[in-house]
Amino acid sequence: MGNVAASGGYWIATAADKIIAQNSTITGSIGVITGKPILKELWEKIGVNWEEIKIGNNALMWSLNNDFSAEESTKLNKNLDKIYADFKNKVAISRHLDENYVENIAKGQVWSGQRAKELKLVDIIGGYKEAIIEAKILAKIPVNEPVNLVIYPNEEPFIKLLTNMFSSPLSATLLNLQVIVNKFNSGYKSTVKSPELNLTY
Repeated sequence: MGNVAASGGYWIATAADKIIAQNSTITGSIGVITGKPILKELWEKIGVNWEEIKIGNNALMWSLNNDFSAEESTKLNKNLDKIYADFKNKVAISRHLDENYVENIAKGQVWSGQRAKELKLVDIIGGYKEAIIEAKILAKIPVNEPVNLVIYPNEEPFIKLLTNMFSSPLSATLLNLQVIVNKFNSGYKSTVKSPELNLTY
């Protein structure tokens, strides 16, 4: 885990054989939250009118034009309770913890990496070096043997990043733009080498 691995980050980590965090890693946040912005007043201010056609009581549940109805709120809370219970169950099984214990350290509470280790949510305090050593041990690779760290997905051609900017949703466009800016700021290719790590990105 790096600087932050909370909520969804910790959910994913529950499948790991070992969880390694830094002392100051923000982690935990075993919980679930959702919502939506309501833009009704904004549309009124700028003179935009919407007409809606729906089939089914909850067809417009995620419409940004109206708040949740009572029925939709009930449905939403049931779904959130189900996801939360599944999250806690994953933590309890993967970390070999009692469900009541997990409930006490869940509830969306956030912990430092050091505190998370004390709470049995993390196995080891460390960074890349410790993670690579543990991965070698699990893979039965001699600890002193050099290894290559490969980053996925593979690097996309620069021209494809540019063309994707004009054919993808806003979030993907912004991500591509950030990648492009990073390439110009740091050079197109960088390499980090150490006895434990040979990283090209």
